[in-house]
Amino acid sequence: MFTQYDQPPTPPSFAQKRGVGMWRYAELLPIKDSSRAITLGEGGTQLHLCNRLSDRIGLRHLWVKDETKNPTGSFLDRGVSVEISWAVEKGYREVCCASSGNLGASAAAYAARAGLLARVFVPSDVDVGKLCQIIAYGAELEVAKTHREAHELAESCAKASWRRLLTPANPFFLEGIKTVAYEICESLGWRYPDWVAAPMGNGGLISMIWRGFCEFKELGLVRDEPPKLIGVQAQGCAPIVEAYDRGLEEALPTQGIAYPLDIAVENPLEGYLALRSIRESGGGAVAVSQKEMLEAVAELARLEGIFAEPAAASVVAAVRKLVEDGAVERGEEVVLVVTGSGLKDPEAVRKIPLSSKALKRLFAKKGFAPLTLSETKRAVLRVLGESGPIHGYGVWKALLHRFSIKLSIPTLYQHLQELEEMGLVRRLPPAKVGGRVRVYYELTQRGAEALG
Repeated sequence: MFTQYDQPPTPPSFAQKRGVGMWRYAELLPIKDSSRAITLGEGGTQLHLCNRLSDRIGLRHLWVKDETKNPTGSFLDRGVSVEISWAVEKGYREVCCASSGNLGASAAAYAARAGLLARVFVPSDVDVGKLCQIIAYGAELEVAKTHREAHELAESCAKASWRRLLTPANPFFLEGIKTVAYEICESLGWRYPDWVAAPMGNGGLISMIWRGFCEFKELGLVRDEPPKLIGVQAQGCAPIVEAYDRGLEEALPTQGIAYPLDIAVENPLEGYLALRSIRESGGGAVAVSQKEMLEAVAELARLEGIFAEPAAASVVAAVRKLVEDGAVERGEEVVLVVTGSGLKDPEAVRKIPLSSKALKRLFAKKGFAPLTLSETKRAVLRVLGESGPIHGYGVWKALLHRFSIKLSIPTLYQHLQELEEMGLVRRLPPAKVGGRVRVYYELTQRGAEALG
């Protein structure tokens, strides 16, 4: 809720004297000479009051901190700007990193700005929009088979003394991220909202948002208490959310599979900090499905004109859940941190149903053919199409005996969940059969069309 002051806090003199952008807070950043900072104009992003989205979700005051407007389209530019500035101060000639996309794009851009060589290692499932950015900025690019292999290659590359390894856990990188909190506070007139929601991959963003709010409180720039935090991850790979639900202090590594890649981090580097920050704030952690994220992408774009990638739009789906559950009251003020542009993940648009055959033909001509299904997923659809409604164990047996496809039971249910989120499979209400409760699945019309 809006906090009213008889005499609002006085903005610090350094913020009064400077223009927009993150480096207006230079005194609170760990760079000796900010006049030589490596910058592309990051920060200073708009805080939008989103009335139409507020009405749809059922909130009185809903804001979006639009980080899609950073130079490479991601909030990571804030951290990379500080990190590269520090690397230049220390005389590094090259930087290297492992990335599924956003970090690599940002590192490549700021290294180019600084005149450094960037070496970026990406997994084979890197998002195509981010891959194009990395290539355009002139980085040396190497494609690894897996995320783990990409990280191992980056660490090996950084053994040379003239190369700086850039990771989301680097302290200088994290210091840049906290400026998101500074700007939210300043944009609201030197006060806090009730809640702030942010996506979590490694957990650094939500940790540093908390740090930024606490620093402003300690400096006396804000009188009320910092907001409660909502951390958001993807169902299927949500180690921080699972640790929060179980009351753990550390996020345990998982081997789940989830989309989008940005927040599907199996072993989050700042999981402990994220959990501590959420609990200190009195907030919570939520996992949302791929389907919910894609619906949020469309909703945010059509209602407020903000095109976000699925990981970034996850906060819309999460807050909707919390409002429906009553955890967030309808009269409270909420800020959503939307972390990255939808142009970075054009593949996501293919997962949103198109309204006409003409659009489908146009997309196919532009190289965006309908989403390709793996042989395993096509086999699952065939089983459902030929057998009618069938329970998961029945699908597992049919795959083994008819197609010689041997899967673990958890892997099968992961495939079924993904097909359900794509709208190709429908889960039916549980039924009691032979004294056991079973969940049955059936093919949807879209699933039948996908089989051709």
